Amino acid sequence: MDINHTAQLVLSKSTDDGKTWKMHNYARTNTTEAQVVEVEPGC
Repeated sequence: MDINHTAQLVLSKSTDDGKTWKMHNYARTNTTEAQVVEVEPGC
């Protein structure tokens, strides 16, 4: 949640087995559930 108590969704991705992580942009405000898919192995 952000400072205004609005739910936020953000994705984090690791391409080196969890040694480092990259955070992507916020998806949408007031988002509480997500579905994640891998469209191509390793992407």
